[in-house]
Amino acid sequence: YQDSIAASQCLILWQYTGCVFHIMRIWENCTIEYGKLLKLKPKRNGRAIKIEDVGWNQILLLAGNKLTDQKIKIKKIDRIKWSRPLPFLTAIKDGYRNDVMHTGIFYSESEAKALFELTKRYLMSLTKIL
Repeated sequence: YQDSIAASQCLILWQYTGCVFHIMRIWENCTIEYGKLLKLKPKRNGRAIKIEDVGWNQILLLAGNKLTDQKIKIKKIDRIKWSRPLPFLTAIKDGYRNDVMHTGIFYSESEAKALFELTKRYLMSLTKIL
């Protein structure tokens, strides 16, 4: 919730890269919740760890593995439904998150506004899917 407010404030104050940064934190929380929904069990050095202590990449890899493993009992309808967010979350991670978190990339007003609107729309549709 706080990141939604901060993203809005950054837009108003022409801090477009800051806006994208806060949007990525929203997506990170969505990715964690997605991992919880799928009941993913991440491990580090062979020991179970909390999903909140794992990076996006590991969550998405675990989700992809679980959803494609036909040995795991998941209803077909659920497998289809839960698979839909995966490519989109991966695209957001690869296209925006990695750059805004790790390099000196700056975002324009149009980029920040487009991502802000995309995030709002996608999150509203995600609540209907999941």
